[in-house]
Amino acid sequence: MRTTTLKELGYTLPLGIPDGDSLKRDFALRPYTMREEKDIARKRDLDPSYPATSIVTDVVASLLISLGGEDLSDKDEGERVARVLGLFFSDVVYIYMMARMEAVGKDVKFPFLCPHCRQAFSFEGDITTTEIDCVDTPGELEREVDLPVAWTLRKQQTSRLLLRATPWGSLHGQSVTAVTFKAASFQGSIVGALLAGEDNPKEEIRRLAITPMEVDTLTKRNINFLDEQVAKVNAGPSLIVQTQCPRPACNQPVRAPLGWDYDTFFG
Repeated sequence: MRTTTLKELGYTLPLGIPDGDSLKRDFALRPYTMREEKDIARKRDLDPSYPATSIVTDVVASLLISLGGEDLSDKDEGERVARVLGLFFSDVVYIYMMARMEAVGKDVKFPFLCPHCRQAFSFEGDITTTEIDCVDTPGELEREVDLPVAWTLRKQQTSRLLLRATPWGSLHGQSVTAVTFKAASFQGSIVGALLAGEDNPKEEIRRLAITPMEVDTLTKRNINFLDEQVAKVNAGPSLIVQTQCPRPACNQPVRAPLGWDYDTFFG
């Protein structure tokens, strides 16, 4: 894995679409226009609870004109949405960031609240300097991890999981509240486990699909561990902003999630 910036990476996906032993990573966007503004406004009027993840899907799907060498300009909306749902989370967020930069410019301004003195302030920066973790081979999209505490999964114990970069389809339509988003991310990322009690002398990982109810049985210690490990396997753009409180009497470091909801990001 290597680290670069949005400016250096350009129209190249940080993860990409697996294609045998290689990754298809190029994409192109058409300009963001009033059509997108009207479409998002219409959908929000019809559904006030229209989640931010669905907005991201719709914006990216409407703007993509090519993906991994495939021309999408003549595809209907349903086909383009399907392509987006099949991408990894980090790639969709990256395309969304590129779309924002092309539409509004590289300068960003996000509202923050200092956790130390509780003063509200605005963070201003250059989106092209965002750090991006990239992979170069399909093998880097997966990793085995050993849980700190054994997890009872399907009436068997497991301490070793196989994680994969989270597919955007697992997150589309989900609330972006921290816990809900985290649970959906775990569900999409856990793709295998070494289950004790099985006839498995080579101790090979068994591929499986995790359900939301199974994610709910994770203990807090494993949740904290997986939070870090899933972030690592997802790579892509850094979604944490690091700055300092501008209040002279405070001047403490502040770390906060990047505000990528539609109003903040495209406002």
